[in-house]
Amino acid sequence: MPTRGSFPLGLGYLAAVLLRAGFEVELLDFNIRTFSRAAMTRLLIAKAKECDGVGFSGMVTMLGTIQWMAQVVKQVAPHVPVVVGGSVASPMPEFLLQRTAADIACIGEGEETVCELANALEKNEPIGSVLGLCIKEGKTIYRTGTRPLIKNLDALPFPAWDHFEIHQYAKNNYFVNTPYRSMNLIAGRGCPYRCTFCYRNFGNRVRVRSVENILLEIETLIERYGVHHFDFQDELFTLNDAHVRQFCSKVIEKRLNITWRCLGRVNLAEGELYKLMKAAGCHWLGFGIESGSPKMLKVMDKRINLDEARQAIALGRQAGIHVTGTFIMGLPGENSETISETVRFCKENKLYNKPFYPVPYPGTLLFESLVRSGTLHDGNMESLIGKMERDATELIINLTDMSDTDLIRLKEDAESEIRGAVAGTRGFKALILLAKETAAIWGISGLVRLFFKMTARKWGKLLKK
Repeated sequence: MPTRGSFPLGLGYLAAVLLRAGFEVELLDFNIRTFSRAAMTRLLIAKAKECDGVGFSGMVTMLGTIQWMAQVVKQVAPHVPVVVGGSVASPMPEFLLQRTAADIACIGEGEETVCELANALEKNEPIGSVLGLCIKEGKTIYRTGTRPLIKNLDALPFPAWDHFEIHQYAKNNYFVNTPYRSMNLIAGRGCPYRCTFCYRNFGNRVRVRSVENILLEIETLIERYGVHHFDFQDELFTLNDAHVRQFCSKVIEKRLNITWRCLGRVNLAEGELYKLMKAAGCHWLGFGIESGSPKMLKVMDKRINLDEARQAIALGRQAGIHVTGTFIMGLPGENSETISETVRFCKENKLYNKPFYPVPYPGTLLFESLVRSGTLHDGNMESLIGKMERDATELIINLTDMSDTDLIRLKEDAESEIRGAVAGTRGFKALILLAKETAAIWGISGLVRLFFKMTARKWGKLLKK
């Protein structure tokens, strides 16, 4: 259960390693389509009785859903072990097992763990020797030990795309508006930075796949499913300059007719690298700038400054790449002055993106600091985590000294001011730029397809009102 609309890479990798190990795998994907609770219940009941084990994977925002689904499984198949993985399990596995009917939580990367667990269950052997687990046996909950990170990511098979509604995912174009089919993938795992609000799925140690392995996945997706746009979901794609240069050079050498999007970091900005990326098909580059206030950047431990941010935005645009940025309003210390600084920065740099409220996800430094201060405790933690199912554009906890009313008003006013100053003046230019890029990459046919896709989306939104 990942971000709705994007392909669930974690589940895809788990299915792939289990299939390669010779296990039978059946997937219920509740991500790509909307199911009623009654329909989901019927599916779970039908499948749970046939399985030797049931696994759920999701973000912490899905805690409430996983509580309900695990209970459904246990009611009809109490003997079947229920395993939960993903960010809903890894940061607080004991908390998860105490508050759900699940038997086992998988901590961290699951590919090796799930295969060893499945093998032990199949042979009816003790699972306590399988590293990377937290196990509930009666009223006892214990961890089995830390599993080392996977060193060679190339050893993993590609996600089991054929076990999902892959063509529906390919049509989604979830992250950016492109005229052709798209897919998300990951070239490396880990991020060496420690921003206070960020949950690091794969820890601080960075590991990357070989360029050859990444290109083979891209070429496979092109050949099998007609995908020509790729969204790299690496936490920090541009960290390894040499690796990115090698990837871009190979894409150009192979004359792959693709576009792609990735995330970078402003203190690592390099104009010549961005030009090479653009030549290799990179048309979208996102930066986590997060604030236009030096004070708030320190609060976040961003380890960047605003001059670096301005320079990175300029270099990306000079290379012909569409630059985006994310912003957070409402961390401890935020006030009307710091929000005004962010508004000025965005207007000055013609950068608009709907700002987020901070969410103290379990496993983040922000969450840990709130636990230490007593703001979060056993009495309110489950309630707060339940509210995380809402989008981060909704306020679920006020970490400032302002009232909820004042914080919401300041954020909404800031958003409106930035949108009016930036989106209004750049909207037509952005549309013209998109049309030019589309025609250059896909020709007139691609431009026509983009027009009809955007028109269909507009009418779809109107019909829903």
